[in-house]
Amino acid sequence: INQDNICYLRQINAVVFPVKYADSFYRDVLLKHPQELSSYYDNMPVGAICCRKEEIVDLPVNYLQNLPSKVCATSLRIYIMTVGVLASYRRYHIGSVLLEHIESHARADERVQHICLHVQTTNTDAIQFYRRHGFTSWALCRDYYKQNQGVEPPHALFLVKALRHAA
Repeated sequence: INQDNICYLRQINAVVFPVKYADSFYRDVLLKHPQELSSYYDNMPVGAICCRKEEIVDLPVNYLQNLPSKVCATSLRIYIMTVGVLASYRRYHIGSVLLEHIESHARADERVQHICLHVQTTNTDAIQFYRRHGFTSWALCRDYYKQNQGVEPPHALFLVKALRHAA
């Protein structure tokens, strides 16, 4: 995603998500997060994924026990900010291709321990999609979307997919 096609990301997000993303989100996509990808079908933008690589800090002990080995000070995770595909293209496996591309890049970096994201508790299609791709529910985050007026319910599930396993 670049300056020439960021408008398509805006359009996809406006149609797919109940959350309105601020201009600062799109500035960050362009300036700070190198792992964004868009998907085209017949030269039309139909899907996109945006994520960031983050340091893993201040994890509770039970989190470390349930995550794979060797989580250390230099460990990273991939946080998926958005992944969306226009409704009429969802059965073409575009979301799967986008997610698999990000996972492939994450696995190539041995410091990346897992991929994670938040999803609205009532978005059963998305929850099933992520579970099919190996994500598990980690926590219920009450009022996660509270700042976004009109998003009901405002609760999210925090989903995680471990990439590294204990030896």
